[in-house]
Amino acid sequence: MSETISGIITIKILMENKASAMGYVDYVDDSSVQKWELIKDREYIIPGYQREIRWKRQNVQTLLDDVLNNSKFLGNILLSTAQKNLYEIMDGQQRITVILMILERLKKYLDVIPLCKLQNNTFPNFAKELEMDFQIDRIEDPVVKDLYIEQDVLNQREKLSQLWMCICTYVDNLPPDTRSNLLENLLDSEINLLITKVNPQKNSSRRLCVDYFIDINNKSESLDYIDILKAYAFRERFDKATTAWIQIQAQEKVMTEFYYPKEVMFLHYILCRVNKGLGYKVKKISDDLRLQSEVILPTGKKYLKGTDIEVLITDTSFYQNMLSCLLAFQKFIDVTLKSKTHPDEAFLAYINTNPNGNKLDFDTKSNIFFIVNSIVRSSDVVPRLLLMKYYLDVICDISSTKDDYKLIYDINFLATCFSAGNPNAKSRASYSSIVMKEKWKDALKRSATSVKNQFHKKIQYGREVQYKGKATATSGEYLAKRVAAVAYSYVRSGTSLKFDEKKYNRFCSSLDHNAEHFLINQSYSVTAKYHGNTIKYEYSPELRGWISYLSNYLIINEDINGLLGNACIGDKIRIIDKYMESHPDACVLVDPISKRNYKLAKDSFISCPSPEELDACVSIESAQELLTNYYEGAFKTEFVSYLNAIKVYTEDIFSLS
Repeated sequence: MSETISGIITIKILMENKASAMGYVDYVDDSSVQKWELIKDREYIIPGYQREIRWKRQNVQTLLDDVLNNSKFLGNILLSTAQKNLYEIMDGQQRITVILMILERLKKYLDVIPLCKLQNNTFPNFAKELEMDFQIDRIEDPVVKDLYIEQDVLNQREKLSQLWMCICTYVDNLPPDTRSNLLENLLDSEINLLITKVNPQKNSSRRLCVDYFIDINNKSESLDYIDILKAYAFRERFDKATTAWIQIQAQEKVMTEFYYPKEVMFLHYILCRVNKGLGYKVKKISDDLRLQSEVILPTGKKYLKGTDIEVLITDTSFYQNMLSCLLAFQKFIDVTLKSKTHPDEAFLAYINTNPNGNKLDFDTKSNIFFIVNSIVRSSDVVPRLLLMKYYLDVICDISSTKDDYKLIYDINFLATCFSAGNPNAKSRASYSSIVMKEKWKDALKRSATSVKNQFHKKIQYGREVQYKGKATATSGEYLAKRVAAVAYSYVRSGTSLKFDEKKYNRFCSSLDHNAEHFLINQSYSVTAKYHGNTIKYEYSPELRGWISYLSNYLIINEDINGLLGNACIGDKIRIIDKYMESHPDACVLVDPISKRNYKLAKDSFISCPSPEELDACVSIESAQELLTNYYEGAFKTEFVSYLNAIKVYTEDIFSLS
């Protein structure tokens, strides 16, 4: 008997909880028509390794419209089974889920067939939440509610709720006769059901099922390359791959501070690893994993531009290693995030403290943490490509040298320039060309060297700094610290730049300075005094938009920062000048960028009303008006002047260290 059978059946036969049979032809042992028994109380299972629900309301609307007047053929559904009461859905989970939801809604008005159970292991409480319209706020017990939230590993509740509301609105608004037609046509609609009979003890049995999945769906519109890569991993070793995939999804749910979409993470892994088995002949790969130029492998075999990269991969353990490495990488990042501000023992355990007998000092080890931490907390995903390469080829390689570990400084330089540079010039192309080279370490050093003397010109001080697509009151703060740390830690030696590890460590580990919102405050307001009485100005929307600009920040001594409060810009300058005058030996402004920008700010913001000018007003109302007029008039002009001054200030920032 063949291991995979197929037959055309109706949705009623598929979904009704009663014994039925599917006819099929066994061309291996017997060419006559055979029967496959679908027993009563069978259960359809969406495995935990499956992707999240992807259908949109438009897909649901289309399905409902299609079957409203006529029954339809609804495509292929692929199941695997080791016992006839349990069927894992390999392909078709989107349709089965939505069809079940439609039938559940029709139950409100009509006698619907008893339905087979659908167990969604990616959303364990599917049936219960369907009963409550996916509104977990109805759950009064906070412990139970938290458990429901925790078990929604793929964050599907909102999407399922949207689909359910769409179905409810559609069904509820139908006339009774039309509603009956919808039910009849849906149950009479047909699918091509493919069932693969598997032996859980044999990976070859599972592999055949996955082969069908790949052949049916490879590069179709219904799947993205993540599904295809996952399928190849399952084909190699189904049991281990499914476990790893579920763990990857669960780990992604836990790391809420780490923005790294799966499709980007998998792409980065392919870029980092695929060339190792291809003689480093592949130069460019597109975002959908296709060759961007012709490739001739060492074997002489030629592949044309546009070929799917998986066609070139012959290593029988490539995809399994991919899942294992990505899960390990996620756990490394999780440890980094949990370490917060300083490296703990869990993080340091990843670092080989004595590579090749050349001991790493504490500055180097802790600097690795500071840099990794800054990159993973940024929402820019492209620099993570370099970080992943560093993790795979340095941290995970016991033969790494001390110099290999110090490559993190070049990665930090490039990553900082990327995040703080021109957003229109951002792409992964230059970084891809680094990680795909056999001598990637040399390529990394060359790339960093080529931009070091342009650092002060590459930084964009007059644009919004965003985190996950939004500019916030703190999104620019973290990047400002990263830029300042670079400027503080590189020292010019003749025509070259030398990185001072101790200075970098001192900057990152010290708690005696922080990033001050110098021009636009986090409270979105400034205060001043009129004869001892407080007057206040609330920023306009235009001014609020400038809060995340790098030019808005100074890295400043914590003590004096506490004196500034929400003072207007003129008062802040006076407070800082007075403090520096009375404390000539104090390090008030830490890095050369802050020193430069403070000097330019003093030259630019010259019209802010002084305390004497405010007190000279005839009333508190007129003082308030004077402050308001400044911020809505001259301040804007001076801000633009300040930005222009930064742009034309061409002196090498490292010479100011």
